[in-house]
Formats: sequence, C-alpha cells, structure tokens
Amino acid sequence: MAAAALDAQLAAANSSAPPVAATALSLISDARLYRPRTVLRLADTALRAHRPSTRPFWDAAEQVALAAYHVFDSRTAAQFVRRILDRFPNSSRARLLQAISHESQLKWVDAARAYIRITDADPLFKPAYKRQVALLKSQFKLSEAATLLHDYLNKFATDFDAWAELCALDLQLGRFAHAIFAANELLLLDPHNHAAHTVVADVYATLGGVHNLCLARKHYAASLSMRAASNLRALYGLWLVCATLLDGRLLKDDRDLQVTLRLFRVARKGITAVYRNPTAQSGAVFVANTLGMSVYTGEKRVLKE
Repeated sequence: MAAAALDAQLAAANSSAPPVAATALSLISDARLYRPRTVLRLADTALRAHRPSTRPFWDAAEQVALAAYHVFDSRTAAQFVRRILDRFPNSSRARLLQAISHESQLKWVDAARAYIRITDADPLFKPAYKRQVALLKSQFKLSEAATLLHDYLNKFATDFDAWAELCALDLQLGRFAHAIFAANELLLLDPHNHAAHTVVADVYATLGGVHNLCLARKHYAASLSMRAASNLRALYGLWLVCATLLDGRLLKDDRDLQVTLRLFRVARKGITAVYRNPTAQSGAVFVANTLGMSVYTGEKRVLKE
C-alpha cells in the first residue's frame, strides 16, 4: 500500500471503534511507518480490541511505549513499560524498553550497560546490538559504532540494513575501501536492488580514477535498468560520471568512449525530460526506451522499469 493512501486511511480511522483502531496500529507496524502521534491517539481504543491475555494486546502495548518515547512522553512510556515488565520480567524485548528509557533520559552509561546485559543473556537478540550502535552514533562516536556494527555482522552476516548502515558510517569516516566492501555485500544479498547499485556507484564515483568511474557508470546504469521511474539520483550520477570521463578524455578505447557518450546523452535527456514535466514519468519513459546499449558488453538491449 502506498504511504499516501495509508496515511489517508489512518487519518480516517475512528478512534471510538476498537477494531478499526487496532487494525490501524497493525498497518503502521507492518508497513514500518513512523507515526508515533497516530499510535498514541489510537492507543487506548486499540488496546480495548484485544484481551490482556493475548499476544496482540502486548504487541500493541510495546508499540505504544515506543511511540511515547519518540514524542518524549516519558509518563505514558513508563506506564506501559511497567505493565510489560510486570507481565514479562525475563523478556529481552521488555528489558530493551527499559534500556531505551535510560536513553530517553540521556543516561548513556546506564543504557549501554543495560544493552550489554541483554546481549550477554540473549546473544541472538538483534535489536539490542542495533540500539548500542544507535547509542554510540547519538554520542558522535562513529568509529566505535562502526566497530560494533562490524562485530554484529560477523554474527549476522545476512542483515541487509546493517550492511547499509555500516556503509554509511564508513563513508562518514572517510573509509572508502571499507565502504566499497559493505556496499558490495549489499549487492550480494540483493543483486536486483536498484538502491544498492546506486550506493555502490556513489562510492566508486567518490573514489575517482578511470577504473572506479567506469565501475560507477556500470552500477548507475544497472540501477536505472532496474528502476527508471523516481530514480533521479542514479540519473544524475550517470550523467556526472560520464561527463567526467568525457571531459577529462580519460578513455582510450574507442568502443568504451562511444558507450560513455551514449549514456551521457541518455542521462542528460532523461534529466531534461524530468524537469520539463516533474509530475509525469516522461524522464523514466525516455530512459527505459532509449538506453539501449549495455555498459557491460556494448550489446543492444532495452531497459525495463
């Protein structure tokens, strides 16, 4: 469901009807939307839709507690965390909420100790590791956060979001070789993810040099081949990389030069089409219909959205 359509449905949710409110909270959770005020508005009504002995009740209570933390409603958060801890005193999820309460009060040391206790007791509980990373980032300890995230990925190597976060941290720290490694791990996990190709291309383009720029060109084109619509970042990246290669006369091979020139023209016309009619998909249609030369082999092909 599109975010706009879901927001309209949430706005129309009747807070006096428990089943409707409960469904709205489930939609927010399933879609991983950040709507804390909507959650708090529907909280009391939604909880009445479930019996306290059922799992949906406590899942909703956890969702409300987290929403309260997001809007700095410490009183509501404390009430729900207390209820959850009373019901599940040994639960890692319950103790995580308690640790987050320390964060909300800027008690960094207490929060860090709480997260370590959770991971020591339950080494497979991923959220506690991720909260530790977030805690270090909030204190601008980026190098320590990257180290901790690297250790986490040694245990959970298939976590796509964690690799993306590590790539972003390495870029902030200027560790481009490490960022390339993390970005390529994203491609291994999801080779058909257009955003992953764009991230890889961005890093190669930042590194510079003929070889890296050609790799960036390849990945920008791959990103556009997977998603032509709403992918202006890859379109701009392709245009900029090709312009750099052409302007610096860096390419010696005539065939490679022709491929780059064609991609440059396609990217330029695609960007122009987008700006002439921002509300239409004209730029995407142009790219999908005209980018007919593979940057891998030079063979003709048609890109699909």
